[in-house]
Amino acid sequence: MNKQIDPLNHNSYFSYLKEQAKYTPIAQRISGIYKFLKKYILVGRIFRYARIIYLWIQTGAFFILYATSVIFILPIILIASLTFLIYSFYSHRKNNKYFLKIIKNNIFYIIFLEDEEELNKKYGITENGIAIYVIKNPFSQLTTAVKKQRKNVYLISMSYFYCLKKHILEKHNDNVRYMETGDL
Repeated sequence: MNKQIDPLNHNSYFSYLKEQAKYTPIAQRISGIYKFLKKYILVGRIFRYARIIYLWIQTGAFFILYATSVIFILPIILIASLTFLIYSFYSHRKNNKYFLKIIKNNIFYIIFLEDEEELNKKYGITENGIAIYVIKNPFSQLTTAVKKQRKNVYLISMSYFYCLKKHILEKHNDNVRYMETGDL
């Protein structure tokens, strides 16, 4: 470094280092190249206009990408949601008819579980009724509304439980027992 820098003229250590970096050989060379290019205004304008054109192209490409993704993905999501809604409606009606047939002479035990792994520990009450285990976790791996585990043991999703409760369990309240998992 050729120039002596007075540390008292700077407010912080970083400004002192920045000032020192200006006088290193690499910084001097970069500054010389920049001054050389600055003399040629045409080169500077070309770089500036090329950067503006590049930004416009990039913005247009992002706009086209986002617009097409919204145009194509939004209808797919809407169709999938509508299909799921229709499937759930008919599936719930079919399951309600099934449970309506078997509720007449049986006692239903409704047990709430956090997830399906808890079910393996809780198989003890099916001798005198039908056990319906309700999975509370909305992200469980239960793929259908009702899954028959074994004789008189059913695994149902929380969304189907409310349908079952509204259409069947409230009408046959004397045959339904709600239990906590600690009661088993």
